[in-house]
Amino acid sequence: MSIVYLASPYTSHASDPSVKTRIEEERYQSCLDQVRFSLDHAQHFTVYSPVLHYHPVAVKHGLPGDYAFWKRRNDDFLAVASEVWVLCLKGWKESKGVAGEVAYAESLGKNIIYVYPGL
Repeated sequence: MSIVYLASPYTSHASDPSVKTRIEEERYQSCLDQVRFSLDHAQHFTVYSPVLHYHPVAVKHGLPGDYAFWKRRNDDFLAVASEVWVLCLKGWKESKGVAGEVAYAESLGKNIIYVYPGL
């Protein structure tokens, strides 16, 4: 069994708080769908998504959503992952978090795979 780290954009920088909340919830739901899809189509992998794991905690307790706050925790999981899948949602190319996760994973020699929702 291999552990996959699912990197994805999360934090929205929308100025309207309701738009920010909606975008972050949509990104959470996309990660949820991708992990569910992987249960049927990538059965020899265990997929870990920091967005799935921490979004409910962050929302309930008002924690920051930025990469700087979560970097150390994410790095711990990246270190033990067999490979990294980047979920290419709208905004992934501009995401500081995704860029940081990919850079760290590359420094560890991890295989990086770019996936699109439902694939």
